[in-house]
Amino acid sequence: MPLSSLESLQLPIVEFTSKEIVFKENEVADSIYILIEGKVRVYSADIELMTVDKYGSFFGQSSGLLGESLGATVETLCPSKFYRIDHASEYILQHT
Repeated sequence: MPLSSLESLQLPIVEFTSKEIVFKENEVADSIYILIEGKVRVYSADIELMTVDKYGSFFGQSSGLLGESLGATVETLCPSKFYRIDHASEYILQHT
C-alpha cells in the first residue's frame, strides 16, 4: 500500500510531546505506530541506533504482530504525531 493511502485507513492519531517514550525496550506491545510528523530517536542500552523523521516510518511491528519483546526504546525528540494500529495482529487479519 502506498504511503499516500494511510489517510484512507482512518487510523487513530496520537500525539506525543518532546522527550516522551513511545516504546520501551524489552516490553511487549500490541500496537504499531506510524510516524506522521516529528522526530524520534531509537536507542538500546543507552546507545543511539538512529533518529527518524520520515513520514510513514513504522515502529513496534515485530512486537505488535509477533508478540516479541521490543528490541529498542523509541523516544520523541520534538512534538510528534503518529497513526496507531491497536491490536495489530487482529487488525492485519481483518484488513487483508
